[in-house]
Amino acid sequence: MAKGLKSPLRILAATSVAIFSLLSVFTATAAWFDSTRSFDNGANQMNVNTTVEVESITIHQALKATANDYYFNQSPAAAYAPGQSKGSGLPMDPAEDPFSPLEPYHPVLMVINYRQSINVATSGQVKVDATTNQGFVCKIQDQPSSQSLVQNGNPLSSIVDFFSLPYDASTALPTGTTTIAEQQVTAYHYTPSEIKTGNWTTSHFAYMDATTAHFRQNINLCTVTTGSVKKIAVVMEYSEDVISFIYGQYIGADVLDNNVGFSCDWTLYV
Repeated sequence: MAKGLKSPLRILAATSVAIFSLLSVFTATAAWFDSTRSFDNGANQMNVNTTVEVESITIHQALKATANDYYFNQSPAAAYAPGQSKGSGLPMDPAEDPFSPLEPYHPVLMVINYRQSINVATSGQVKVDATTNQGFVCKIQDQPSSQSLVQNGNPLSSIVDFFSLPYDASTALPTGTTTIAEQQVTAYHYTPSEIKTGNWTTSHFAYMDATTAHFRQNINLCTVTTGSVKKIAVVMEYSEDVISFIYGQYIGADVLDNNVGFSCDWTLYV
């Protein structure tokens, strides 16, 4: 009984320091890979497999994130361009940006830029997919490859949602002005409500159906079937309900006695 009582306090204390840190895992040692191959992603790197149509992929950290507004730095924290060799990406220092019930908003913006506007009618549909060979971090009925939560190296796919929106050549990413450190800053600006209830496509490896968790190893982030596309914005954010489910499954377990680490485990196909 004492064990069950102390673990919730330990994990909540840990979340205020470093647990479930999307930015530290995603950009700690960002390295973007050759356009023609996928490489082993290591502990904190994402595999990227692109076609010749892709000009660049950029990652933008959140300058401010609340229940009402997401502001992303217009200067990318990391960038990939086709033709870069393995390890030639931008190294990043770990960023402490932990998930906690009081501060659950920690989005990351990824922008996929194509070399030119792609006309779907003549070129065919444009797709962005992602796949992982890892399982969910809890034993669940519809995922035989599910695994147990461990201290380090848990699959990040278990706790992240993706929200995607394509743009044509005439449409720029929206910007807004906010105050940071008493200075006015112009940044890419979205609202969580538009991302989660508007025209965006929502995707996730792990998701909840009422009180039941589900997991799949292959997902489609975005498919453009009409018009034209020049770039695709993808916002990655913690899945609060899935994290709550995982936490509930492990209350009282030894693994919660210390910080629990997650690593990026998916390959992105653009």
